[in-house]
Amino acid sequence: MTYWSAPAPTGLGTSAVRAFVGAGSAESPSRPGDPFPGLHCPEPVRIDEPLGERVNDRVLAWAAAIGFPPSVMTMLRVANFGRFAMLAHPDSDDADRLFATASWTAALTVMDDYYCDDEALGADPPQLGSRLTLALAAIDHGELAGEYQAQLDGAIAADPILAALRSSVDELRRYATPSQLGRAILENDHFFIGTTGEMSWRVTGQMPPVWRYLAARQVNSFLPCVTTTDLVTGYQLPAELYFEPRVRRATKLLGLTTVIVNDLYSMAKESAQDTPDGGLPLVVSAERGCGLDEAAAISVDIHNEVMAAFDEACQELTAIGSVELHLFLAGIRNWAAGSREWHRSSVRFRDAEHRTE
Repeated sequence: MTYWSAPAPTGLGTSAVRAFVGAGSAESPSRPGDPFPGLHCPEPVRIDEPLGERVNDRVLAWAAAIGFPPSVMTMLRVANFGRFAMLAHPDSDDADRLFATASWTAALTVMDDYYCDDEALGADPPQLGSRLTLALAAIDHGELAGEYQAQLDGAIAADPILAALRSSVDELRRYATPSQLGRAILENDHFFIGTTGEMSWRVTGQMPPVWRYLAARQVNSFLPCVTTTDLVTGYQLPAELYFEPRVRRATKLLGLTTVIVNDLYSMAKESAQDTPDGGLPLVVSAERGCGLDEAAAISVDIHNEVMAAFDEACQELTAIGSVELHLFLAGIRNWAAGSREWHRSSVRFRDAEHRTE
């Protein structure tokens, strides 16, 4: 496997982008049992089950060393974040780098389950803001002094969720430049803000209009994980390109498609709960006064519109002569493809014992 480091300005990246943009217009082939065959999403580039198993074994060993209880270990085994990393990053077969991003995804998911989603697992809505503040201190290494630093570090080490968050960032740091790590942390800050905003709707019993839900869901998205794409492959998208307004638009559109996919594939479990956690189909159903089946079809259309906007944005960005940018755009589209495959095949979204995102 080749990794890119300051690649020469050749046509490689441009060709990759043109290829995947052209492929985006076709509907994904249907899979037996897939409830959303009309979802316009690319198919995974690589399915290497042995590699996914190796990475997931690393995730499970890491989680056991941190001290997660059996219930979390079962969830991680079922969720199979090693397979997620294998599917989402097909241009890397480096198990160490794949493990780094898999541990980051796993830590954030456990935190989301136990802090945000499921009161049976200990989620406490009034305490969410306070808990996320401490989680940020774990992720971004809160800097105090003297005995207060010792108390903070002790609290993080004593809580497996906080310890996992800190450890996963340390794993990313092994391969990330300061810019890449800062980018992931920034996107995570946005994720926490979006999570807190969505919790306010749950606490107050409000149902937002679709446009407002989508704006919040774009913030509360998978971008903290999507943005590790270049880190896992072994090159760097410069910060001035990542934050260039047109690139930023494309990245945010892609991030929104990934959470709509999550909302769709978790819909059956969410709607079966006494107090549903949310999801685009439920919001559409409330706004349109329609049943969930029709709301799901509308949600698929919304996803497809956003994915088409992403592809159009990428086509425009081929004019920028940066191989790293073209590799990154192709990479995050591959991330979306791998995520969709994981969602439609994971036991996590079929087994009522395990909560979803």
